[in-house]
Amino acid sequence: MTLTREKLEADWVREMIRHQDPDLELLSDDVLEASMEAMLESWDGTGPVWVFGYGSLIWNPCIHVARRAKARLYGYHRELCLWTPLGRGSRECPGLVFGLEAGGSCHGVG
Repeated sequence: MTLTREKLEADWVREMIRHQDPDLELLSDDVLEASMEAMLESWDGTGPVWVFGYGSLIWNPCIHVARRAKARLYGYHRELCLWTPLGRGSRECPGLVFGLEAGGSCHGVG
C-alpha cells in the first residue's frame, strides 16, 4: 500500500480513516483550507515554498519537487509520538509513527 500523489488528490487517506472509523469526526474541507491559507499567509506568491521532509517525505514526497537540499530543523526532533490505526495498526491496537516534538533538532531534506 504505497501512498501516491494521485491517492492524496483523491482524498484516499481520509477515505481510509472514514472506512476504519466511521464515527471519527474529521476536519472539514473548509477547516483544512483555512489552515493551508494561514500557513501560506506570509508567502509572497512568487518564491518557492520549502517543505521540510523527514521520514517518508524524503523517499516518497508525493508532491512535485523542483529541488532538494539537505536540511536541519532546529527546535524539533523526530520521536515515535503519533498513534495511528492506518498502515501500522488498527483501532483496537494503533501503531506508533514518527512525528516532530519540541526540542533538539532533526536532519531531513528541504
